[in-house]
Amino acid sequence: MTAPNESVELRRWIGHDERVVHRSRWLTHYAARVKLPDGTRVDHHFVRTPAAAIVLAVDDEDQVLLMWRHRFVPDLWGWELPGGLVDEGEDPAVTAVRELEEETGFRASAVEPLLVYQPMAGMADSPHHLFLARGLCFTGEAADRTEAERTAWMSAEECAGVLGAGRILTSGTAVGLLSFLARRGVGLPAE
Repeated sequence: MTAPNESVELRRWIGHDERVVHRSRWLTHYAARVKLPDGTRVDHHFVRTPAAAIVLAVDDEDQVLLMWRHRFVPDLWGWELPGGLVDEGEDPAVTAVRELEEETGFRASAVEPLLVYQPMAGMADSPHHLFLARGLCFTGEAADRTEAERTAWMSAEECAGVLGAGRILTSGTAVGLLSFLARRGVGLPAE
């Protein structure tokens, strides 16, 4: 993929008059007046959240650590990678190590940044940092017992199976597992 030719005028949406509708520790909801590339002005709502750190923890047998948990908003159960919100001023890599241990009881000796993405760029500013964690050591039961019903180690093929079966609820987990599978040449099961 190449960048647009710099001589071509980019067609941008330009936000004006941003105002806070609601603020909490989890998100800030904004309303803004937006000028579209054709000059039309529209009202738009969006949210900003703290950054998130998601952890693709892989053991010495090349298995991924997943958590089985319930998400009350869609009222669904599914498999997720560990992760959480980055505290203000905190390095996302530090968040990744902390969240992995709090949620699963495993400590990583090394974390490597894989990618940063925006899961809903049209509606939210919510940077998601995906990390690969290696050198895992079990330190004891998860400090936060409310995060997961259980944990499981899954092979690449098992990860492909839960993805294909629709048992992955979050974009961070889907992106992490697809990255893991792509690096191993494993595809999703055929329908």
